[in-house]
Amino acid sequence: MKIRTLPRMSVSNVFVAGIAIVALNACSSSDSAVSSSAPASTDAAVTTTGSIETTPGGSTGESTTTAAPEPVTLQVFSGPGMKFDVPNYSATAGVAHVVFENRDSQRHTLAFIDADGKSVAKDLEVVKSGSTDEADITFLAGTYKVICTVPGHQAMKGTLTVS
Repeated sequence: MKIRTLPRMSVSNVFVAGIAIVALNACSSSDSAVSSSAPASTDAAVTTTGSIETTPGGSTGESTTTAAPEPVTLQVFSGPGMKFDVPNYSATAGVAHVVFENRDSQRHTLAFIDADGKSVAKDLEVVKSGSTDEADITFLAGTYKVICTVPGHQAMKGTLTVS
């Protein structure tokens, strides 16, 4: 009986083959994530977006789909002139991503004042036309004054209603 010998593979060839196998397994993974956008609110100042995640289910290999909380974006524009884009804003209680954009040539700030007269977060500030500032702010249900804190800009005011 003749014993047949196989050609020897170098360590580098074995390493490359192993990397190729791992890469092929990663490409054929069945996990996936699906994103979707929820329809915009009827209030022009508030838009919402959401996403859906697919996660592995029980031991049967099934997958379950759960909706992620929908982050809210509150968009506020200053100007042109000494005014905000609308007098009234609305949002839902929780964290809101606030985006403040300047449509005026002057510096403006955006502050949210609660019923006790206290600012709920650091003021957002825009220094020139086209500049933006943004922050994630947590709002409790209630009514807030929306103001510009720059001296002489008292006419810049509005209301945020959080439900």
